[in-house]
Amino acid sequence: MTKEFILPVEAEKQLMEIFTPQYMDAVKDACRRYLRESAAVPENKKEVVVADSNTLDEIAKKARELRKLLKNSNRALKRVNLHMMDEYKKTGFLMDMIHLQDELRTLENMCMINPAFEIAETPKKGKIPNLAGRAFAFHLWAIYKQAHGKTAKRSYDNVKNIEIGPLPRATNILKPILKLEYNFVQYFRKIGEDFNKSMDIKSKTK
Repeated sequence: MTKEFILPVEAEKQLMEIFTPQYMDAVKDACRRYLRESAAVPENKKEVVVADSNTLDEIAKKARELRKLLKNSNRALKRVNLHMMDEYKKTGFLMDMIHLQDELRTLENMCMINPAFEIAETPKKGKIPNLAGRAFAFHLWAIYKQAHGKTAKRSYDNVKNIEIGPLPRATNILKPILKLEYNFVQYFRKIGEDFNKSMDIKSKTK
């Protein structure tokens, strides 16, 4: 079923305006993943998510440690740079290390704002959040950020008392197609807030 998923032409045109044509394959993949995950939720999903959350926490910590080590090892890295230039005529090593530090910061941030963290902290009693929907919202949020180089702006219609930003607009388009119960506004809001918090923390610890 998910392999045969095809977006209606009109819906694809509208989504292109939000995510750009270049990233429509990523949007379609996110839709297929949502259909797959919402149709087959493992019985032990709470345990699975907690385990994944712990793994992501460990990855974030290792990324942070390596980034700080690289940042504080400039003299040692200069030795490597000289060796690469003298022996292999390779230049740009130090610039590669700067880019690597940026990638490690991104990896740390992405791990920290992943939906698994919120779900792992949910009390055992009570309703467990919609994992497939939360993950789908995160994928759309990340695709938009990658397509535009910035996070989606939130807009509010005071007359209708609803959010009308690009991401809620996208899920409203997909609602009848994927049979979504709602447009995941609360998920987009929480993801954005967590991302901003993580960036504030990183800027203070640089």
